[in-house]
This record gives sequence, C-alpha cells and structure tokens, in this order.
Amino acid sequence: MKIWQTGLGGIQGALLIWGLSGCSGPGQDVRVSFCKDMVAAHLNALDSIWWTGQDSRIKRPEFARVDLRFQIGDSGGDDRLAACFYEYDTPDENAMTHADPLAAYATTPYRMMVDGRDVPEAEINRLITDVGLLQADEFLKRFWRWWEELFG
Repeated sequence: MKIWQTGLGGIQGALLIWGLSGCSGPGQDVRVSFCKDMVAAHLNALDSIWWTGQDSRIKRPEFARVDLRFQIGDSGGDDRLAACFYEYDTPDENAMTHADPLAAYATTPYRMMVDGRDVPEAEINRLITDVGLLQADEFLKRFWRWWEELFG
C-alpha cells in the first residue's frame, strides 16, 4: 500500500531535490543563513541589516556556535554581535562530518544571543517557525521562476 505519493516524475523530483539542496545559497552553510535570517527577523531588520563578518566555533560534541557581526541601516557605528548555538545531532561520525564539521549539528539553534543577551526560548521557537516559512516561500518563488524560464 502506498501511503504517500508526490505525483512528480523522475526528472521533476530530481530537480526539486536539487533546488532544495541549495536553499542556503552557494557556499554558505545552512546554519549560518538560518541564524542570519533569525537575527534579522528578531530585530525587525530584514531589509536593513548589513552583515560584516561571521565565524563558526565547534566544541565537539557539545555544540557548534555561529557568531555574526552586523550593522543595521547605514549607521556606520560599531558592529553588533549575535550568536546561534546548535546541538550535536548525528548518530555516528563519518567522512561527511569530518569534511564538514558543522554537518554533525542540528540545522536550527537551541540558543541565540544578540548583543550579549539571551533571546528567550519562546521567541527562538517563534523565529524558527517564521524564518522556516519565509525561506520556504522564497524557495518556492525561485523554483517557480526557474520552472517558468525552463518550461515556459
């Protein structure tokens, strides 16, 4: 008995998987892009935030930390700081987690700090939902533009 069927043919399914694999942008880890989107949404600065730097630190296996430096608008002042913390989330180490150490960690943060202050857990959970929906919407818009260009 088939419980779930997408209705997509082989090539459409492959293209959808290809598209989903690039959600975070070329060369940027999904944890970094998700943290950036969460910080921007938390500060209500989706269109006015300027990223000035980033760094990732891993305390294996406890957690991975993504540090971001940013400014809002054209303030030209000192950088502000944010950090997202990700839980270790792999059943076993393999070649992929050794080649890309962040791959061993969850893709949504369990803790977030902005300017040295912890963001409350309820706010983090709301941001995860809101940002996930925003990223899904952006992906679908890009996908359908690409689809129209390809298949007219």
